[in-house]
Amino acid sequence: MKFRFTAILLLAIPLTITAQIVQRYNSPRSGDEIIKQQVEFKDPGREGENVIWDFGKLKSINNRYSLTYSSPDLLDNSYYILGRDTIQSNNDSVQSLIGTEHSTMYYLQVQNNSLSVLGHENATTSLKYTPSLLSMTYPTNYNELHQKQYQSKGLYSCRIPFESQGEIKQIADAYGIMILPSGDTLKNVMRVKTVQTIEETIFDVNNNVNTILNMNVENYKWFSKGYRYPIFETIKTIPQDSSANEFSTAFFFPPQEHLYLDTDPDNLAVLDSLWNIDHNIPDVTDPTEEQPNANLSYNFYPNPVESILTVEYYLEKPSSVTISLYNLDGRLIKTVVKPISSSGIYTEQIDCSSLAKGTYIISIGTGYKVYSDKVVKK
Repeated sequence: MKFRFTAILLLAIPLTITAQIVQRYNSPRSGDEIIKQQVEFKDPGREGENVIWDFGKLKSINNRYSLTYSSPDLLDNSYYILGRDTIQSNNDSVQSLIGTEHSTMYYLQVQNNSLSVLGHENATTSLKYTPSLLSMTYPTNYNELHQKQYQSKGLYSCRIPFESQGEIKQIADAYGIMILPSGDTLKNVMRVKTVQTIEETIFDVNNNVNTILNMNVENYKWFSKGYRYPIFETIKTIPQDSSANEFSTAFFFPPQEHLYLDTDPDNLAVLDSLWNIDHNIPDVTDPTEEQPNANLSYNFYPNPVESILTVEYYLEKPSSVTISLYNLDGRLIKTVVKPISSSGIYTEQIDCSSLAKGTYIISIGTGYKVYSDKVVKK
């Protein structure tokens, strides 16, 4: 397994626009264990094509978390119990799973080409979604939006009732190259963005004033061909009450810890095919399909920006680079010209603190192509 992992990191094949997250290759399986590390949070950056995500300098906060998937116990040879749900076992179109992490059990169901969360529970909290909470749609194509309403009821501390409602919006919004915290590079990566709106009411057991909370949760997951589960994930909770604080964290799923691959022939075949292509083995079809080679992958953050805009870019071949900032009238505001540089990753910082509030155009050009995006100054 280690040999294949080393080989895949040497690939120079970008992910195609037609790449998908599909049930056969990406749906969770009973018996799999995933090891992940909590690391420093970093802004996920822009959406779009040919993005570079440099997570190489992130420090570890907690070196080892375990996420395991198991099948629920079969009762009377006819049904499963998942939290507050009873599911008949004779329906072959439904797959039921339990994901266990941080002493919490998440009740999952794969049905009708989607992965849904039925609820979760631990020693102090239980929750049931009605309808279920969308986790992933199969297939998920680049730039394709999926959304669904949900409601939930539950108990905090086994005695305080609460209800919530909101919406899930999910889109595969970007693809490109990732520099891992381990220092390795993956070049066939697609990112899935999920935004969950939450309006929660916590009921006062003494019949006093109820507590109402409104927040958004932004979740990004990075998937790479040949791996069933994400390689990287960020989570950010954004309270709509200005007096509350934001919370953010990130997790790295080291590819060498994806030990389930030894029993995952579908993804193992993808890794083998990619390795053969990289080593020019004949009569092999490229599973990523054909796409013109991009000389430049780039990212910038934060957006909106208040003071300093960080621009990261990755050169696959030596080139000069020009970074320019324009207003919407086309007037040049700032420009940075870098002479011919060797291949590799580079970082530039642009001071935007003196700019007026509004929308600007950032242009990043090489000797091969010019890329443009919008930046908002707040």
